[in-house]
Amino acid sequence: MKPIKLMAALTALVLAAANTAAIQPNLTTKAEGGTSASEEQGTCTLNFSVVDSETGEAIPDVEATLIVNPTGTGRIIEKWTTTDEIKNITELHKEASYGISLRNVPDIYSCNTRIFFDFENEGDTLDLVIKAERKDSKPNVRILVHDWSDLVADPEQGLCTGGGSIPDGEYTVKIYDEENGFIKEGKGPMYLPNGDYIATVIPDDKDYVTVSPSSKKAENIQRMYPSVIIPSSNTVHFSVIGGELLGRPEVYFTRKSAVGNNSLVVNIIDSDTNEALSGFGFLVYKLSDELAAKAENTPQFIENVENNEELVAAGSTFNNIITDLKAGQKYAVIMNSRAAGFANDSPEIVIVDFDEEGLPQEVTFKLKQDVFSSEWNTAIHVELVTSVDGISVPVHAPMPDECKVNVYKSSGELFGEYDCSGDLYLSLPLDNYTVEVINPDSTKYVLDGSNKFDVPLEKYGLEVVEAFFTPVNDDTVIGDANCDTDVELADAILIMQALANPDKFGTDGSEKEHITEKGWINADVDGSGTMTGNDALNIQRYLLKQIKALPNIK
Repeated sequence: MKPIKLMAALTALVLAAANTAAIQPNLTTKAEGGTSASEEQGTCTLNFSVVDSETGEAIPDVEATLIVNPTGTGRIIEKWTTTDEIKNITELHKEASYGISLRNVPDIYSCNTRIFFDFENEGDTLDLVIKAERKDSKPNVRILVHDWSDLVADPEQGLCTGGGSIPDGEYTVKIYDEENGFIKEGKGPMYLPNGDYIATVIPDDKDYVTVSPSSKKAENIQRMYPSVIIPSSNTVHFSVIGGELLGRPEVYFTRKSAVGNNSLVVNIIDSDTNEALSGFGFLVYKLSDELAAKAENTPQFIENVENNEELVAAGSTFNNIITDLKAGQKYAVIMNSRAAGFANDSPEIVIVDFDEEGLPQEVTFKLKQDVFSSEWNTAIHVELVTSVDGISVPVHAPMPDECKVNVYKSSGELFGEYDCSGDLYLSLPLDNYTVEVINPDSTKYVLDGSNKFDVPLEKYGLEVVEAFFTPVNDDTVIGDANCDTDVELADAILIMQALANPDKFGTDGSEKEHITEKGWINADVDGSGTMTGNDALNIQRYLLKQIKALPNIK
Protein backbone atom coordinates (compact mmCIF):
# COMPACT_ATOMS: atom_id res chain seq x y z
CA MET A 1 0.00 0.00 0.00
CA LYS A 2 1.18 3.53 -0.73
CA PRO A 3 2.21 5.20 2.58
CA ILE A 4 -0.67 7.14 4.11
CA LYS A 5 0.92 10.52 4.84
CA LEU A 6 -0.07 14.15 4.72
CA MET A 7 3.20 15.78 3.68
CA ALA A 8 4.42 19.16 4.77
CA ALA A 9 3.72 20.26 1.22
CA LEU A 10 0.02 19.44 1.68
CA THR A 11 -0.12 21.51 4.85
CA ALA A 12 1.65 24.37 3.08
CA LEU A 13 -0.90 24.21 0.27
CA VAL A 14 -3.86 24.34 2.64
CA LEU A 15 -2.43 27.23 4.67
CA ALA A 16 -0.87 29.31 1.90
CA ALA A 17 -3.64 28.91 -0.65
CA ALA A 18 -6.61 29.54 1.63
CA ASN A 19 -7.90 32.18 -0.77
CA THR A 20 -7.54 30.22 -4.00
CA ALA A 21 -10.36 28.60 -5.91
CA ALA A 22 -8.85 25.20 -5.24
CA ILE A 23 -9.97 25.20 -1.62
CA GLN A 24 -12.92 27.56 -1.49
CA PRO A 25 -16.25 26.15 -0.21
CA ASN A 26 -18.06 24.35 -3.00
CA LEU A 27 -21.27 26.37 -2.80
CA THR A 28 -23.95 26.92 -5.39
CA THR A 29 -26.17 29.37 -3.51
CA LYS A 30 -26.47 32.67 -5.39
CA ALA A 31 -26.04 35.98 -3.61
CA GLU A 32 -27.55 39.27 -4.71
CA GLY A 33 -26.51 40.29 -8.19
CA GLY A 34 -26.12 36.67 -9.31
CA THR A 35 -22.68 36.16 -7.77
CA SER A 36 -21.93 32.67 -6.47
CA ALA A 37 -21.36 32.51 -2.71
CA SER A 38 -18.14 30.58 -3.35
CA GLU A 39 -16.76 33.66 -5.15
CA GLU A 40 -17.32 35.92 -2.13
CA GLN A 41 -15.71 36.14 1.27
CA GLY A 42 -17.97 34.83 4.01
CA THR A 43 -18.73 37.02 7.03
CA CYS A 44 -19.00 34.35 9.73
CA THR A 45 -16.33 33.63 12.35
CA LEU A 46 -15.37 30.51 14.29
CA ASN A 47 -13.56 30.61 17.64
CA PHE A 48 -12.38 27.08 18.40
CA SER A 49 -10.62 25.53 21.38
CA VAL A 50 -10.08 22.17 23.10
CA VAL A 51 -10.01 22.39 26.90
CA ASP A 52 -9.81 20.23 30.02
CA SER A 53 -13.44 19.81 31.14
CA GLU A 54 -12.54 20.20 34.83
CA THR A 55 -9.99 23.02 34.78
CA GLY A 56 -10.97 24.82 31.56
CA GLU A 57 -7.31 24.97 30.55
CA ALA A 58 -6.45 24.67 26.85
CA ILE A 59 -5.06 21.33 25.63
CA PRO A 60 -2.20 21.90 23.16
CA ASP A 61 -0.86 19.77 20.28
CA VAL A 62 -4.25 18.39 19.15
CA GLU A 63 -4.35 18.18 15.33
CA ALA A 64 -7.51 19.77 13.91
CA THR A 65 -8.87 19.73 10.35
CA LEU A 66 -11.69 22.02 9.18
CA ILE A 67 -13.81 20.64 6.34
CA VAL A 68 -16.55 22.37 4.38
CA ASN A 69 -19.58 20.29 3.30
CA PRO A 70 -18.41 17.24 5.35
CA THR A 71 -21.51 15.16 4.58
CA GLY A 72 -21.12 15.56 0.81
CA THR A 73 -18.17 16.15 -1.47
CA GLY A 74 -16.28 17.84 1.36
CA ARG A 75 -13.06 19.82 1.04
CA ILE A 76 -10.32 20.49 3.58
CA ILE A 77 -10.00 24.24 4.03
CA GLU A 78 -7.60 24.53 6.97
CA LYS A 79 -5.42 22.48 9.32
CA TRP A 80 -3.81 23.55 12.56
CA THR A 81 -2.42 22.29 15.86
CA THR A 82 -4.04 23.61 19.03
CA THR A 83 -2.12 25.91 21.37
CA ASP A 84 -2.94 27.89 24.51
CA GLU A 85 -4.64 30.47 22.26
CA ILE A 86 -8.17 30.24 20.82
CA LYS A 87 -8.11 29.43 17.10
CA ASN A 88 -9.88 32.16 15.14
CA ILE A 89 -11.11 31.43 11.59
CA THR A 90 -12.90 34.14 9.62
CA GLU A 91 -14.61 34.50 6.24
CA LEU A 92 -16.79 31.41 6.69
CA HIS A 93 -20.17 31.15 4.97
CA LYS A 94 -23.70 31.00 6.34
CA GLU A 95 -24.74 28.87 3.34
CA ALA A 96 -22.16 26.15 4.08
CA SER A 97 -22.01 23.31 6.59
CA TYR A 98 -18.74 22.49 8.32
CA GLY A 99 -17.05 19.70 10.23
CA ILE A 100 -13.93 19.51 12.39
CA SER A 101 -11.93 16.30 12.79
CA LEU A 102 -9.55 15.95 15.76
CA ARG A 103 -6.51 13.69 15.97
CA ASN A 104 -3.68 13.18 18.45
CA VAL A 105 -5.85 13.88 21.52
CA PRO A 106 -3.67 13.05 24.58
CA ASP A 107 -4.27 9.53 25.91
CA ILE A 108 -5.39 10.79 29.31
CA TYR A 109 -8.42 12.47 27.69
CA SER A 110 -11.52 11.37 25.84
CA CYS A 111 -13.73 13.62 23.72
CA ASN A 112 -15.81 13.73 20.57
CA THR A 113 -13.34 13.79 17.65
CA ARG A 114 -15.88 14.67 14.93
CA ILE A 115 -17.86 17.88 15.33
CA PHE A 116 -20.39 19.30 12.85
CA PHE A 117 -21.70 22.87 12.81
CA ASP A 118 -23.07 25.69 10.68
CA PHE A 119 -24.12 29.33 11.07
CA GLU A 120 -27.71 30.54 11.40
CA ASN A 121 -27.13 34.08 10.12
CA GLU A 122 -24.57 35.94 8.05
CA GLY A 123 -22.06 37.67 10.33
CA ASP A 124 -22.52 35.20 13.22
CA THR A 125 -19.64 34.27 15.52
CA LEU A 126 -19.58 30.73 16.94
CA ASP A 127 -17.57 29.94 20.07
CA LEU A 128 -16.99 26.19 19.80
CA VAL A 129 -15.36 24.74 22.93
CA ILE A 130 -14.63 21.01 22.98
CA LYS A 131 -14.48 19.77 26.57
CA ALA A 132 -12.15 16.79 26.90
CA GLU A 133 -12.69 14.60 29.95
CA ARG A 134 -9.94 13.01 31.97
CA LYS A 135 -10.33 9.25 31.80
CA ASP A 136 -9.57 8.92 35.52
CA SER A 137 -12.41 11.26 36.59
CA LYS A 138 -14.83 9.73 39.11
CA PRO A 139 -18.36 8.95 37.80
CA ASN A 140 -20.96 11.57 38.72
CA VAL A 141 -23.90 10.55 36.50
CA ARG A 142 -26.07 7.48 36.79
CA ILE A 143 -29.23 6.82 34.74
CA LEU A 144 -31.77 4.66 36.59
CA VAL A 145 -32.89 1.90 34.24
CA HIS A 146 -36.05 0.15 35.46
CA ASP A 147 -37.36 -3.28 34.46
CA TRP A 148 -41.16 -3.40 34.81
CA SER A 149 -41.69 -6.79 33.18
CA ASP A 150 -42.97 -8.32 36.46
CA LEU A 151 -44.51 -5.16 37.89
CA VAL A 152 -48.13 -5.40 39.05
CA ALA A 153 -49.84 -2.18 40.14
CA ASP A 154 -53.41 -2.08 41.47
CA PRO A 155 -54.45 1.44 42.59
CA GLU A 156 -57.86 0.17 43.76
CA GLN A 157 -56.21 -2.13 46.29
CA GLY A 158 -53.22 0.15 46.81
CA LEU A 159 -50.88 -2.73 45.95
CA CYS A 160 -47.67 -2.56 43.92
CA THR A 161 -45.45 -5.63 43.57
CA GLY A 162 -42.63 -6.83 41.35
CA GLY A 163 -40.42 -4.64 39.20
CA GLY A 164 -36.68 -4.15 39.38
CA SER A 165 -33.81 -2.74 37.34
CA ILE A 166 -31.60 -3.81 34.47
CA PRO A 167 -28.10 -4.40 35.94
CA ASP A 168 -25.15 -2.18 35.01
CA GLY A 169 -23.22 -3.69 32.13
CA GLU A 170 -26.38 -5.01 30.46
CA TYR A 171 -27.25 -1.76 28.73
CA THR A 172 -25.42 1.04 26.89
CA VAL A 173 -25.90 4.75 27.57
CA LYS A 174 -25.17 7.18 24.73
CA ILE A 175 -24.66 10.81 25.75
CA TYR A 176 -25.38 13.86 23.56
CA ASP A 177 -25.42 17.61 24.09
CA GLU A 178 -27.23 20.24 22.05
CA GLU A 179 -24.06 22.04 20.92
CA ASN A 180 -21.71 19.22 19.93
CA GLY A 181 -24.01 16.26 19.34
CA PHE A 182 -22.74 12.82 20.37
CA ILE A 183 -20.29 12.99 23.29
CA LYS A 184 -19.60 9.47 24.56
CA GLU A 185 -21.11 6.13 25.52
CA GLY A 186 -20.69 3.76 28.45
CA LYS A 187 -22.09 0.69 30.18
CA GLY A 188 -23.04 2.29 33.50
CA PRO A 189 -22.20 5.30 35.69
CA MET A 190 -19.88 7.83 34.01
CA TYR A 191 -18.29 11.23 34.48
CA LEU A 192 -19.65 14.32 32.70
CA PRO A 193 -18.60 17.98 33.06
CA ASN A 194 -21.12 20.73 33.78
CA GLY A 195 -23.71 21.07 31.03
CA ASP A 196 -27.11 20.05 29.66
CA TYR A 197 -27.34 16.53 28.23
CA ILE A 198 -29.53 13.98 26.50
CA ALA A 199 -29.06 10.27 27.28
CA THR A 200 -30.31 7.34 25.20
CA VAL A 201 -30.40 3.95 26.95
CA ILE A 202 -30.12 0.78 24.84
CA PRO A 203 -30.52 -2.60 26.57
CA ASP A 204 -28.28 -5.40 25.33
CA ASP A 205 -31.28 -7.77 25.46
CA LYS A 206 -33.37 -6.93 22.37
CA ASP A 207 -36.48 -8.33 24.05
CA TYR A 208 -36.79 -5.10 26.07
CA VAL A 209 -39.01 -2.22 24.90
CA THR A 210 -39.74 1.07 26.64
CA VAL A 211 -42.91 1.37 28.70
CA SER A 212 -45.55 3.47 26.98
CA PRO A 213 -46.81 6.29 29.27
CA SER A 214 -50.32 5.59 27.89
CA SER A 215 -50.22 1.90 28.85
CA LYS A 216 -52.47 0.60 31.61
CA LYS A 217 -49.48 -0.28 33.79
CA ALA A 218 -48.06 3.25 33.49
CA GLU A 219 -51.45 4.83 34.21
CA ASN A 220 -51.84 2.71 37.35
CA ILE A 221 -48.39 3.69 38.63
CA GLN A 222 -49.06 7.39 38.03
CA ARG A 223 -52.39 7.14 39.87
CA MET A 224 -50.57 5.66 42.84
CA TYR A 225 -47.44 7.82 42.59
CA PRO A 226 -48.26 11.12 40.82
CA SER A 227 -44.65 12.34 41.09
CA VAL A 228 -43.40 9.54 38.79
CA ILE A 229 -42.77 10.88 35.28
CA ILE A 230 -42.57 8.18 32.60
CA PRO A 231 -40.85 9.34 29.38
CA SER A 232 -42.35 8.26 26.07
CA SER A 233 -39.05 6.79 24.83
CA ASN A 234 -35.66 5.50 25.95
CA THR A 235 -34.31 9.06 25.94
CA VAL A 236 -34.06 11.38 28.95
CA HIS A 237 -32.80 14.95 29.53
CA PHE A 238 -30.68 16.01 32.51
CA SER A 239 -28.04 18.51 33.65
CA VAL A 240 -24.78 18.53 35.58
CA ILE A 241 -24.21 21.59 37.77
CA GLY A 242 -21.25 22.12 40.09
CA GLY A 243 -19.95 18.70 39.12
CA GLU A 244 -23.12 16.98 40.41
CA LEU A 245 -26.11 15.43 38.69
CA LEU A 246 -29.25 17.57 38.88
CA GLY A 247 -32.45 15.58 39.23
CA ARG A 248 -33.13 11.87 38.90
CA PRO A 249 -33.05 10.75 35.23
CA GLU A 250 -34.95 7.47 34.78
CA VAL A 251 -36.13 5.27 31.91
CA TYR A 252 -38.53 2.34 32.06
CA PHE A 253 -38.44 -0.93 30.13
CA THR A 254 -40.52 -4.07 29.94
CA ARG A 255 -40.15 -7.27 27.97
CA LYS A 256 -42.20 -7.72 24.82
CA SER A 257 -43.76 -10.82 26.31
CA ALA A 258 -45.21 -8.67 29.13
CA VAL A 259 -47.12 -6.15 26.96
CA GLY A 260 -50.85 -6.27 26.50
CA ASN A 261 -53.22 -6.70 23.55
CA ASN A 262 -53.53 -4.48 20.46
CA SER A 263 -49.81 -4.06 20.04
CA LEU A 264 -47.93 -2.92 16.95
CA VAL A 265 -44.39 -4.17 16.26
CA VAL A 266 -42.29 -2.21 13.75
CA ASN A 267 -39.24 -3.94 12.27
CA ILE A 268 -36.57 -1.98 10.37
CA ILE A 269 -34.12 -4.26 8.59
CA ASP A 270 -31.34 -4.35 6.01
CA SER A 271 -32.98 -5.55 2.77
CA ASP A 272 -29.83 -7.45 1.77
CA THR A 273 -29.03 -9.22 5.05
CA ASN A 274 -32.45 -9.10 6.80
CA GLU A 275 -30.62 -7.99 9.94
CA ALA A 276 -32.17 -5.42 12.29
CA LEU A 277 -30.85 -1.87 11.88
CA SER A 278 -30.28 0.79 14.52
CA GLY A 279 -30.52 4.56 14.34
CA PHE A 280 -34.00 4.80 12.80
CA GLY A 281 -37.29 6.14 14.09
CA PHE A 282 -40.95 5.89 13.13
CA LEU A 283 -44.19 7.76 13.90
CA VAL A 284 -47.68 6.35 14.43
CA TYR A 285 -50.69 8.53 13.55
CA LYS A 286 -54.38 7.90 14.17
CA LEU A 287 -55.88 7.94 10.67
CA SER A 288 -59.35 9.19 9.73
CA ASP A 289 -61.46 6.98 7.46
CA GLU A 290 -61.60 9.76 4.87
CA LEU A 291 -57.83 10.07 4.62
CA ALA A 292 -57.29 6.30 4.85
CA ALA A 293 -59.33 5.86 1.68
CA LYS A 294 -56.87 8.10 -0.17
CA ALA A 295 -53.75 6.38 1.16
CA GLU A 296 -50.76 6.36 -1.18
CA ASN A 297 -47.00 6.20 -0.74
CA THR A 298 -46.19 9.76 -1.83
CA PRO A 299 -44.48 12.68 -0.09
CA GLN A 300 -47.68 14.72 -0.48
CA PHE A 301 -49.82 12.14 1.31
CA ILE A 302 -47.26 11.69 4.10
CA GLU A 303 -47.14 15.47 4.58
CA ASN A 304 -50.95 15.54 4.69
CA VAL A 305 -50.97 12.91 7.45
CA GLU A 306 -48.27 14.68 9.48
CA ASN A 307 -50.06 18.04 9.24
CA ASN A 308 -53.64 16.94 9.88
CA GLU A 309 -53.76 13.68 11.82
CA GLU A 310 -53.21 12.97 15.53
CA LEU A 311 -49.77 11.65 16.50
CA VAL A 312 -50.31 8.82 19.02
CA ALA A 313 -46.83 7.32 19.37
CA ALA A 314 -43.19 7.69 18.38
CA GLY A 315 -40.89 4.70 18.32
CA SER A 316 -37.42 3.70 17.23
CA THR A 317 -35.37 0.62 16.48
CA PHE A 318 -34.58 0.58 20.22
CA ASN A 319 -38.26 0.82 21.15
CA ASN A 320 -40.13 -0.85 18.32
CA ILE A 321 -43.35 -1.95 20.00
CA ILE A 322 -46.41 0.28 20.51
CA THR A 323 -49.13 -0.93 22.86
CA ASP A 324 -52.73 -0.06 23.81
CA LEU A 325 -53.86 0.74 20.28
CA LYS A 326 -57.62 0.68 19.71
CA ALA A 327 -59.59 -1.98 17.86
CA GLY A 328 -61.51 -0.70 14.85
CA GLN A 329 -59.06 2.17 14.32
CA LYS A 330 -56.74 2.67 11.34
CA TYR A 331 -53.19 3.91 11.94
CA ALA A 332 -50.48 5.24 9.64
CA VAL A 333 -46.88 4.17 10.37
CA ILE A 334 -44.30 6.51 8.82
CA MET A 335 -40.52 6.22 8.63
CA ASN A 336 -39.22 9.22 10.54
CA SER A 337 -35.42 9.26 10.13
CA ARG A 338 -32.50 8.03 8.10
CA ALA A 339 -29.23 6.53 9.26
CA ALA A 340 -26.02 7.33 7.41
CA GLY A 341 -25.31 4.96 4.55
CA PHE A 342 -28.86 3.67 3.95
CA ALA A 343 -31.65 4.53 1.54
CA ASN A 344 -35.29 3.47 1.72
CA ASP A 345 -36.01 0.30 -0.23
CA SER A 346 -39.69 -0.03 0.71
CA PRO A 347 -42.76 2.22 1.23
CA GLU A 348 -42.23 5.03 3.73
CA ILE A 349 -45.81 4.75 5.01
CA VAL A 350 -47.88 1.69 5.93
CA ILE A 351 -51.57 1.66 6.96
CA VAL A 352 -52.59 -0.83 9.66
CA ASP A 353 -56.08 -1.64 10.94
CA PHE A 354 -56.94 -3.39 14.20
CA ASP A 355 -60.13 -5.23 13.24
CA GLU A 356 -60.65 -6.86 16.63
CA GLU A 357 -59.34 -6.91 20.17
CA GLY A 358 -56.16 -8.81 20.88
CA LEU A 359 -54.93 -9.02 17.31
CA PRO A 360 -51.27 -7.88 17.10
CA GLN A 361 -49.98 -6.20 13.97
CA GLU A 362 -46.46 -6.20 12.52
CA VAL A 363 -44.90 -3.78 10.01
CA THR A 364 -41.49 -4.23 8.37
CA PHE A 365 -39.51 -1.50 6.63
CA LYS A 366 -36.62 -2.65 4.45
CA LEU A 367 -33.66 -0.36 3.89
CA LYS A 368 -30.86 -0.81 1.41
CA GLN A 369 -27.25 0.13 2.08
CA ASP A 370 -26.20 3.15 0.02
CA VAL A 371 -22.74 4.05 -1.31
CA PHE A 372 -22.43 7.39 0.45
CA SER A 373 -22.52 8.15 4.15
CA SER A 374 -22.32 11.28 6.18
CA GLU A 375 -19.60 9.53 8.16
CA TRP A 376 -16.96 9.20 5.41
CA ASN A 377 -13.94 7.06 6.20
CA THR A 378 -11.78 7.51 3.09
CA ALA A 379 -10.39 10.71 1.58
CA ILE A 380 -8.77 10.75 -1.86
CA HIS A 381 -6.53 13.81 -2.11
CA VAL A 382 -5.43 14.98 -5.56
CA GLU A 383 -2.81 17.73 -5.77
CA LEU A 384 -0.58 19.47 -8.29
CA VAL A 385 3.09 19.50 -7.26
CA THR A 386 6.37 20.45 -8.91
CA SER A 387 9.96 19.69 -7.98
CA VAL A 388 12.27 22.44 -6.72
CA ASP A 389 15.78 21.22 -5.85
CA GLY A 390 14.41 17.72 -5.49
CA ILE A 391 11.62 18.74 -3.08
CA SER A 392 7.94 18.43 -3.98
CA VAL A 393 6.28 21.85 -3.78
CA PRO A 394 2.53 22.42 -4.26
CA VAL A 395 1.40 24.27 -7.36
CA HIS A 396 -1.25 26.82 -6.32
CA ALA A 397 -3.63 26.08 -9.14
CA PRO A 398 -6.56 23.70 -9.56
CA MET A 399 -6.49 20.74 -11.89
CA PRO A 400 -7.53 21.89 -15.39
CA ASP A 401 -9.98 19.00 -15.66
CA GLU A 402 -11.63 16.65 -13.22
CA CYS A 403 -9.71 13.45 -12.66
CA LYS A 404 -11.53 10.14 -12.90
CA VAL A 405 -11.33 7.98 -9.79
CA ASN A 406 -12.28 4.32 -9.94
CA VAL A 407 -12.60 2.29 -6.72
CA TYR A 408 -12.40 -1.51 -6.96
CA LYS A 409 -13.30 -4.10 -4.29
CA SER A 410 -10.91 -6.89 -3.30
CA SER A 411 -12.85 -9.18 -5.66
CA GLY A 412 -11.94 -6.89 -8.57
CA GLU A 413 -15.54 -5.68 -8.91
CA LEU A 414 -15.93 -1.95 -9.58
CA PHE A 415 -17.34 -0.28 -6.45
CA GLY A 416 -17.83 3.17 -7.97
CA GLU A 417 -16.66 5.78 -10.49
CA TYR A 418 -16.18 9.40 -9.39
CA ASP A 419 -15.02 12.79 -10.65
CA CYS A 420 -12.38 14.44 -8.50
CA SER A 421 -10.76 17.87 -8.83
CA GLY A 422 -9.18 18.09 -5.38
CA ASP A 423 -10.53 16.08 -2.46
CA LEU A 424 -13.07 13.27 -2.70
CA TYR A 425 -14.68 11.85 0.46
CA LEU A 426 -16.23 8.38 0.42
CA SER A 427 -17.88 5.99 2.86
CA LEU A 428 -16.55 2.49 2.15
CA PRO A 429 -17.57 -0.76 3.89
CA LEU A 430 -14.63 -2.60 5.43
CA ASP A 431 -12.70 -4.39 2.66
CA ASN A 432 -9.45 -4.17 0.70
CA TYR A 433 -9.72 -1.67 -2.17
CA THR A 434 -7.72 -0.54 -5.17
CA VAL A 435 -8.06 3.14 -6.07
CA GLU A 436 -7.26 4.15 -9.66
CA VAL A 437 -6.74 7.82 -10.55
CA ILE A 438 -6.88 8.83 -14.23
CA ASN A 439 -5.95 12.32 -15.43
CA PRO A 440 -7.79 13.20 -18.67
CA ASP A 441 -5.13 15.76 -19.61
CA SER A 442 -1.89 13.80 -19.36
CA THR A 443 -0.41 16.00 -22.09
CA LYS A 444 -0.04 18.73 -19.45
CA TYR A 445 0.16 16.87 -16.14
CA VAL A 446 1.59 13.45 -15.32
CA LEU A 447 1.07 11.36 -12.22
CA ASP A 448 4.03 11.21 -9.86
CA GLY A 449 4.08 7.45 -9.34
CA SER A 450 1.65 4.65 -10.09
CA ASN A 451 -1.94 5.63 -10.71
CA LYS A 452 -3.20 2.72 -8.58
CA PHE A 453 -3.08 2.59 -4.78
CA ASP A 454 -4.10 -0.14 -2.33
CA VAL A 455 -6.38 0.88 0.55
CA PRO A 456 -6.97 -1.93 3.11
CA LEU A 457 -9.78 -0.80 5.41
CA GLU A 458 -9.53 -2.93 8.54
CA LYS A 459 -11.41 -0.57 10.85
CA TYR A 460 -13.56 2.51 10.53
CA GLY A 461 -11.57 5.74 10.67
CA LEU A 462 -10.01 8.13 8.19
CA GLU A 463 -7.72 6.77 5.48
CA VAL A 464 -6.07 9.31 3.19
CA VAL A 465 -5.00 8.26 -0.30
CA GLU A 466 -2.85 10.79 -2.16
CA ALA A 467 -2.24 11.24 -5.87
CA PHE A 468 0.30 13.90 -6.91
CA PHE A 469 0.39 15.27 -10.48
CA THR A 470 3.37 17.20 -11.84
CA PRO A 471 3.22 19.64 -14.78
CA VAL A 472 4.89 18.48 -17.98
CA ASN A 473 7.50 20.88 -19.39
CA ASP A 474 5.82 23.58 -21.45
CA ASP A 475 7.48 22.40 -24.68
CA THR A 476 6.69 18.73 -24.09
CA VAL A 477 3.43 17.30 -25.43
CA ILE A 478 3.21 13.55 -24.94
CA GLY A 479 2.62 11.86 -28.31
CA ASP A 480 3.37 15.00 -30.37
CA ALA A 481 6.03 13.41 -32.62
CA ASN A 482 5.88 16.17 -35.28
CA CYS A 483 5.99 18.98 -32.66
CA ASP A 484 2.88 20.83 -33.89
CA THR A 485 1.40 20.84 -30.32
CA ASP A 486 -1.41 18.44 -31.30
CA VAL A 487 -1.64 14.65 -30.95
CA GLU A 488 -3.08 13.22 -34.15
CA LEU A 489 -2.73 10.34 -36.63
CA ALA A 490 0.17 12.13 -38.36
CA ASP A 491 2.24 11.59 -35.21
CA ALA A 492 1.70 7.81 -35.28
CA ILE A 493 2.56 7.75 -39.02
CA LEU A 494 5.77 9.74 -38.44
CA ILE A 495 6.83 7.35 -35.67
CA MET A 496 6.38 4.34 -37.97
CA GLN A 497 8.17 6.12 -40.83
CA ALA A 498 11.12 7.05 -38.59
CA LEU A 499 11.45 3.48 -37.32
CA ALA A 500 11.03 1.86 -40.76
CA ASN A 501 13.22 4.30 -42.74
CA PRO A 502 15.58 6.20 -40.37
CA ASP A 503 17.70 7.49 -43.28
CA LYS A 504 14.79 9.56 -44.53
CA PHE A 505 12.64 10.14 -41.42
CA GLY A 506 15.05 9.64 -38.51
CA THR A 507 16.46 12.51 -36.41
CA ASP A 508 19.13 13.08 -39.10
CA GLY A 509 16.88 12.07 -42.02
CA SER A 510 17.02 13.59 -45.50
CA GLU A 511 13.28 14.34 -45.68
CA LYS A 512 12.22 17.85 -44.71
CA GLU A 513 9.49 16.51 -42.36
CA HIS A 514 11.79 14.05 -40.56
CA ILE A 515 11.39 13.57 -36.80
CA THR A 516 13.45 15.88 -34.56
CA GLU A 517 15.18 15.01 -31.30
CA LYS A 518 12.39 16.77 -29.42
CA GLY A 519 9.79 14.87 -31.41
CA TRP A 520 11.58 11.62 -30.53
CA ILE A 521 11.24 12.51 -26.81
CA ASN A 522 7.58 13.46 -27.21
CA ALA A 523 6.89 10.20 -29.03
CA ASP A 524 7.93 8.05 -26.04
CA VAL A 525 4.39 7.84 -24.65
CA ASP A 526 4.81 4.56 -22.74
CA GLY A 527 7.87 5.68 -20.78
CA SER A 528 10.13 2.93 -22.13
CA GLY A 529 13.00 5.41 -22.57
CA THR A 530 12.96 5.38 -26.35
CA MET A 531 10.51 5.57 -29.24
CA THR A 532 9.04 2.21 -30.35
CA GLY A 533 6.24 0.88 -32.51
CA ASN A 534 4.21 0.46 -29.31
CA ASP A 535 4.11 4.26 -29.00
CA ALA A 536 2.49 4.59 -32.42
CA LEU A 537 -0.04 1.92 -31.44
CA ASN A 538 -0.89 3.73 -28.19
CA ILE A 539 -1.48 7.00 -30.06
CA GLN A 540 -3.88 5.26 -32.43
CA ARG A 541 -5.73 3.62 -29.51
CA TYR A 542 -5.96 7.01 -27.80
CA LEU A 543 -7.40 8.67 -30.93
CA LEU A 544 -9.94 5.83 -31.22
CA LYS A 545 -10.86 6.37 -27.53
CA GLN A 546 -9.88 2.81 -26.67
CA ILE A 547 -7.81 4.27 -23.84
CA LYS A 548 -8.75 7.39 -21.84
CA ALA A 549 -5.30 8.93 -21.73
CA LEU A 550 -1.83 8.36 -23.07
CA PRO A 551 0.53 6.54 -20.68
CA ASN A 552 2.67 8.84 -18.58
CA ILE A 553 6.35 9.75 -19.00
CA LYS A 554 8.21 8.52 -15.93
